[in-house]
Amino acid sequence: MLRINDADIILKNDPLKKIYIEITSGCNLSCKMCYRNFWSDPVGNMEKRIFYKVLEDANEFDELSDIHFGGIGEPLFHPNFNDFLKSIPNKYNIEISTNGTLLNEIYSRKIVEKGVKMVIFSIDSPQEQGFMDIRGIKSNIIYRNIETLNKIKNEMRSDFPELEIEFVAMRSNIESLPQMVEVADSLGVSKFLVSHLLPLDEKLKDEIVYNTNEFNIYFDEFIRKAMSKRIMTTMPEYSLKTERICDFMERRSTVISWDGEVIPCYRFLHEYPEYIFGRKKTVKRYSFGNIMKRRLKDIWYGDDYRKFRWIVKSSLYPSCIDCVFADKKCNFVLDTSLDCEGNSPSCGDCLWSRRLILCP
Repeated sequence: MLRINDADIILKNDPLKKIYIEITSGCNLSCKMCYRNFWSDPVGNMEKRIFYKVLEDANEFDELSDIHFGGIGEPLFHPNFNDFLKSIPNKYNIEISTNGTLLNEIYSRKIVEKGVKMVIFSIDSPQEQGFMDIRGIKSNIIYRNIETLNKIKNEMRSDFPELEIEFVAMRSNIESLPQMVEVADSLGVSKFLVSHLLPLDEKLKDEIVYNTNEFNIYFDEFIRKAMSKRIMTTMPEYSLKTERICDFMERRSTVISWDGEVIPCYRFLHEYPEYIFGRKKTVKRYSFGNIMKRRLKDIWYGDDYRKFRWIVKSSLYPSCIDCVFADKKCNFVLDTSLDCEGNSPSCGDCLWSRRLILCP
């Protein structure tokens, strides 16, 4: 039971339905907008004992259906990726977020054989130079790997995995967004997710394309082209809205970091700076417990985690983004430790809940 002012709130045991597993925070690339370029966190790989503990604990949730290899690192960068993939029970839908550069024929065959439901590729430009500027590598490597994956799917007469592209919209690439439809169609991509950039330094804060009508023409053209090719699209908001929705809470999801910490969402996976409409803020890592010390079920149904989920789902936290005190030396907007209503961690500046930043 949760007490707020004079009200007693009875919290139901909401079931866990999806687990995001960050098996590594390492990566073979160094993309210009990546968190890894701006944090001081150690880079690490999930130990086998931690991964198998995740699977053991996951078995206690009857409604758990999805396991997603994701986080900030590149899953295929982990030396035990194949072993981890093979060990996941077939009752789960498996998703993989990847930059696609390490997806060789061996990995592709393992992925198809396992029946992985979705592979999500990060591609931010149809133009070679644009992709090189963002990712520091040639995009044709990824295209070849996707073509190999599709060839293996055809050989094995499998409809899975479905393919999705995730595109981070910035001033430097927004004009090329409509052209990505032809790329997606040629690669057999059925879904496309567009997210805005979360600026992590002074230079990147000038790359945002939201909260202005200047770039709507490119979003609109992209949507028209995608519809003509029957590609399902997930689009962000173009400007700040009042409504707040957290996908991690709505989907009954949690994130397990490479060192076993149970994190409520991607935002709190690591410590890093972010720029909210030009205002600098420090995001502090936040964990509700470590699965090597407590069962995942005990952590998920713990009072502090249940209270956090209820507050976020009910939007019972301040809106720091458009607060009149945000730019008047309010200490609560300096980091995510605490908000002015006593909530910890603070979600008041979260651009994900405003649907400006989207996660797979």
